[in-house]
Amino acid sequence: MAIIKEYQGLVPQIGSNVYLSDNVVIIGDVILEDDVSIWWGSVLRGDCGRIVVGRGSNVQDGCMLHATTEHSTTVLGPNVSVGHHAIIHGAHVQECALVGMKSVLLDLAEVGAYSIVAAGAVVPERMVIPSDRLVAGVPAKIKRELDEANRQARREHAQEYRDLAAVYLGKES
Repeated sequence: MAIIKEYQGLVPQIGSNVYLSDNVVIIGDVILEDDVSIWWGSVLRGDCGRIVVGRGSNVQDGCMLHATTEHSTTVLGPNVSVGHHAIIHGAHVQECALVGMKSVLLDLAEVGAYSIVAAGAVVPERMVIPSDRLVAGVPAKIKRELDEANRQARREHAQEYRDLAAVYLGKES
């Protein structure tokens, strides 16, 4: 069973049709909108700032979402996919973006809609990534613009995780 904890009067808000794997930890000022899935070993710690996970988004195994008190919040727009073991610390990720496995997003960074943060990339504090871009490296740098096929792939990827969550929820589609 997921661990859901209040912190100083802040109680996580969980929408409908949300899948939380057994050992997920959700603390404090966290909002999970409808159709979200949070997978094994992930921690969303809303004790130092708000965390919002938008409708239809997925946070895959072993991720950490946090923020910095009076400095940042963490916001995932709708249909965002966060790859295994990623860290998002006080960053904003817009609609249908993909945050790659073991990547790190630091305070006040912004990832544009449909963009991809490559696996292992480190997005520095305050970096702004426009929509439809691929970024990679340490520190992350914009590598190229992405085409319309990427937009469709990003939507399909988010849908695959909603379908997978439906199986775990016993609501196969």
